[in-house]
Amino acid sequence: MDEDLSPAVLQKVVYAGANERSFRQAHDSLKILAEQDIPVRRIERITERVGAERVAQRNRQTAAWDAKPLVEKYPKPHQKCTDAAMLQFDGGRAQVLDRSRDAAPSGETLWSETKVGSLYWMQSETHDTDPCPDVPPTFLDPPRVMKLASEIGRHTASQTEDSLHPPKPPQQQKHPSKRPGIPEPQSRPRVLASLADAHTFGKQLACAALEEGLFEAQRKAFVGDGSSTNWAIHKRHFSTWTAILDFVHAMTYLFAAATAGQPFAEGWSVYRRWLEWTWLGHVERVIAELALRQAELGRPEKNESETSPRSIIEKTLTYLQNQKPRMRYDQYRKKGLPITSCYIESTIKQINHRVKGTEKVWSPAGGEAVLQLRADYLSDTQPMNGFWNHRQTSMTGARPLQTAT
Repeated sequence: MDEDLSPAVLQKVVYAGANERSFRQAHDSLKILAEQDIPVRRIERITERVGAERVAQRNRQTAAWDAKPLVEKYPKPHQKCTDAAMLQFDGGRAQVLDRSRDAAPSGETLWSETKVGSLYWMQSETHDTDPCPDVPPTFLDPPRVMKLASEIGRHTASQTEDSLHPPKPPQQQKHPSKRPGIPEPQSRPRVLASLADAHTFGKQLACAALEEGLFEAQRKAFVGDGSSTNWAIHKRHFSTWTAILDFVHAMTYLFAAATAGQPFAEGWSVYRRWLEWTWLGHVERVIAELALRQAELGRPEKNESETSPRSIIEKTLTYLQNQKPRMRYDQYRKKGLPITSCYIESTIKQINHRVKGTEKVWSPAGGEAVLQLRADYLSDTQPMNGFWNHRQTSMTGARPLQTAT
């Protein structure tokens, strides 16, 4: 225990340990900003112990939610709720010690997936017609599209010299950064991060959404990439929410397939046509042309490279066929719902800032504890405030002082 540390200092230690890039940096910050010279190893022990307490509290709350009847787990929308709700979910990475009996050798470090989810309240308006029928210029800028395709797609074909140096687009006037009708995030009440499996994490997401009242929204969006994990969670816990495939992920598949096996200029023309169809919700037309292209090239042979034109066409065709119900982007814009997962991408970077790195190796318990704390401190509702009050009350029996209103 840390009886020698005041509650205020203890909170500062945990905050620094959960938010600085490393426990060493937490030590340096505490020494300068709080005038507390606390050993690095002690900061680590305190942070992980308090984080474990917060994990245990979260697990109790999730178990209590799981015991509720279905009608209480997933309540109906409230007529007076005018704001839209959004959930975005994706995965990050962290090095975690594998201490299972099946691991060889014991204590091997593995890159493990961190599950990250964010809940949002959004302010937006519904429209009788599509508020933005034209594709935003940012999706028609060759250098930017190529960069996104290489960073997100992971399925771009080996580029020819022509592809590596595409013709420069004509100089255009600057366009507004925000498209018409785009929803505006009002708050991010909860961020969740865990090493748990998808089934368990889905329950955590649903529990948090219930606690924050998001099920009461009339319009609700569940935005994610094409991962089957995302849509399994959606089907199990958020089936009444509108399922939306992140448009940027769809775009990278379109670009890869359009430019596969042909000069950049020809491929870019195809990409623009497919992108416009997809933007307007006509993905069936893209699928039809892709099927013709597949028939022209043939199916990939066994063990053929994943970056061959035939493999890319087949992968993109399968992807679009599977995701088609989640690609009605014109309808989503009319409903004032988001169509990209840019917010979760930003959140994952914030989580990775603390836990990801070749020099950072976490025990399963330690990694889970720090992930929980990092997510708590990123949440607008600041769940750590209630945790500290409850912790102080349970340890001393004294009730926290209430400010008169």
